[in-house]
Amino acid sequence: MKNQQLVKVLDQGRVSNTGNFHYTSSHDDTYFIIFSNEFSIISTKSVSFTYVYNGQQNHQSFTIPPGAFKSMPVLIHSGQSITGTFTASGGSGNDVDFNISTMTCTQTVNFSFSLSNTGQANGNADVAFEVDGKPVWSNNYSVDMGKQTSVSGSTSLSDCNPHDYKAVVTNQQRTR
Repeated sequence: MKNQQLVKVLDQGRVSNTGNFHYTSSHDDTYFIIFSNEFSIISTKSVSFTYVYNGQQNHQSFTIPPGAFKSMPVLIHSGQSITGTFTASGGSGNDVDFNISTMTCTQTVNFSFSLSNTGQANGNADVAFEVDGKPVWSNNYSVDMGKQTSVSGSTSLSDCNPHDYKAVVTNQQRTR
C-alpha cells in the first residue's frame, strides 16, 4: 500500500504585497514552488516572481484565478539553494499563500509466513523480515515438535521504490 503526499518544507502562509524566500535542500529532489489563491472566492491575483537557482535567474508573471493555485517544479540538488522575491496584487489584500513543497511517499508492506517444526524436540526460531537484504523487522517464535505456527505482520518504508523482500530464519534453538 502506497501513500504519496505533498509536504511543505518552507511555508510562509499568507503574504501581502511583497515576499522573499530562501531554501537550501537537504537532498536531491523535485520541489514545487506554490502560489495559492485557494482562499479567494472572487478575486484573481497577479504575481510577478523572480528566483535564482544554480546561478541562473528566472522570471515569471502570471495570474491565479480564485480557488486555484500555480505550482512550478524545480529539481534542487542536495546542499543547493533557491532564493527569490515576488509581488502579489489583486483583491482587497494584494496577497497569496506561498510555500515550497515536495512529494513524500511511504508504503506499508504486509507479509505472512509459516514456521514448521519437523524435528524431534520443541524449538525456538528467530525470524527477520528483510528489505533489500537488510532486516527491518524481527521476532522470536516458539514452535512445538510436530506443529506449525502461522505469522503475519507489516512494516512501513519511507519510500515507494520497488524492493526485494524476504523472511529469513536467523537462528534456531532446541528447547526442552
